[in-house]
Amino acid sequence: MMTPQEVANCTFAKAVMGGYNMASVDDFLDKLTEDYAALYKENAALKSKLKVVADKLEEYREVEDAMRSTLLTAQKMASSMVSEAEAKRDALIADAAGAAKRRLEEIQQELADQLHVTRQAVSRWERGETTPNPETLKQLSALLHVSINTLLGVPRQLVCQSCGMPLEDDIMGHDAQGLIDQRFCKWCYDNGAYLSECTMEEMAETCADIMAQEGVPREAALAHMNQVLPTLDRWRRDG
Repeated sequence: MMTPQEVANCTFAKAVMGGYNMASVDDFLDKLTEDYAALYKENAALKSKLKVVADKLEEYREVEDAMRSTLLTAQKMASSMVSEAEAKRDALIADAAGAAKRRLEEIQQELADQLHVTRQAVSRWERGETTPNPETLKQLSALLHVSINTLLGVPRQLVCQSCGMPLEDDIMGHDAQGLIDQRFCKWCYDNGAYLSECTMEEMAETCADIMAQEGVPREAALAHMNQVLPTLDRWRRDG
């Protein structure tokens, strides 16, 4: 293939009658035409490849734009869904809180009506601002089926004043009116009377047997009961 420099430096032989030798000129033009044709084809092929590359690049750009648009749309939808969910959550919480408040006021009013006091008085008891009088505490204990000790916030651990067992509301005995008697367990006292007549020594033996079944050495259990029972109301009175 001829270079531009070779084309520029090319000379032709003179003809006999003057001018250039036609054969030399034709030969030069043939070479030039051949080289130009090759360059033209090569340039056309390169243009075709460049167009393919440009089309692919444009396609990739369109895909990228579509993906970016899709992502932005998804982000907006997600943000909208989160905002909507948060709004629904807040509305549900507000509704639940309102319903709970109304129900609490209804319960307070029902309790107030039974105790012949105002709802505001019941509300103040619940907030700890005031304390019911002793008679009202007894009425509350009967209505709610809990001990006065529990109503007052369990200020101290109660024990059965007959056997020394730690007391919870569900194992307390009852007086003759069926009200909780927070002095005794239901196995020692119920319906206003002791369930068994026994001496303090017999009670100590019975309790020691029960503690031994739970894995406590019987001698240690008996010694413990002999120390505890004399401090309890039942045995102080009877003693």
